[in-house]
Amino acid sequence: MAAFRRVVRSVSPLVSSHRPVLSQLLRTMSLDVQPEPWPPVPAWGRKRWLRAWVSKERHLNRGKVPIEVPRSQKPNWDYDAELLAFTSRLGEKDARQLLRLAFSKQSYSGNEGGGEQCLEGTQLLEEGKRLAVAFLNRVIVEWMPALPDSALEALTEALLGDEALAKVACDLGMAELIVDAEFPFSKSTLRSTVFSVLGAIARSGGSDRAELFVRDFVLPPLSWMDLFEVWSVEDPMAVLVQEMAKCGDAPPETRLTRHTGIHTLLPIYFVGIYR
Repeated sequence: MAAFRRVVRSVSPLVSSHRPVLSQLLRTMSLDVQPEPWPPVPAWGRKRWLRAWVSKERHLNRGKVPIEVPRSQKPNWDYDAELLAFTSRLGEKDARQLLRLAFSKQSYSGNEGGGEQCLEGTQLLEEGKRLAVAFLNRVIVEWMPALPDSALEALTEALLGDEALAKVACDLGMAELIVDAEFPFSKSTLRSTVFSVLGAIARSGGSDRAELFVRDFVLPPLSWMDLFEVWSVEDPMAVLVQEMAKCGDAPPETRLTRHTGIHTLLPIYFVGIYR
């Protein structure tokens, strides 16, 4: 610092016009204060009016709850193009008219006066639901032949429930193609849409194509599903007797093998079940 001051004093007669700048520089260095940073460089493409416009929008929308509207009411929307993209993703380009019918819900069709269209849409829903239940029952029985009937029914209901099929519909983009008078769509509406799409695929490409849809999008949650979370066994002994009767065996016998703490508040009994 001392050497720098000597250099500055030696050249000060030559730079007398810049004396205020040098004095400010020496003051800054002596106080060990960093100079103020340069202002940030604006991003490329950012217009001057953007900040004012965003500030105005925030001021106007302050305290307002945003209103959800369907994607079809937003700009840059082409229903035919979106429907074509959906059929291309599924590989069912010949089912465009049937899928258009499947996405038109009864409330909207009723308002438009399409009674026959409502009836056909209901038929698609029933066909798709019947096909999905039959396919899941057949596959689960093949994988777990010793599964009781009540457990099979519980697994099928869990795979075809509102929560599971609503997720399938949202993941595949069906929620953006539904034409309904009410919005936002309920989970039951999304579930019925999946069944209607299944019915449309079965009519256009056959039941094999519809079963592939169920295998690829509806069946996978079975791999991480816990059986006893979806199946509540109210009477395990009755289930055991029923399953043994199917195999032609006699009812099981129960025997008390061990016990402890029978004179306490928490006794423990060990019961064995024998064939």
